[in-house]
Amino acid sequence: MINGNDVSVLNGLIKTTLDSMKGYEEAAKDAESTQFATMFADFARDRAQ
Repeated sequence: MINGNDVSVLNGLIKTTLDSMKGYEEAAKDAESTQFATMFADFARDRAQ
């Protein structure tokens, strides 16, 4: 059975994942190297799945 603490932990994990996805998207946008831009965009896409 899921309790309130479990829900809180899961919500925290979801927030962390979404924040990291946004961070990778920003890094891809700001990267000067196309190699890094592609890598960060791939990371963001992986986090979105």
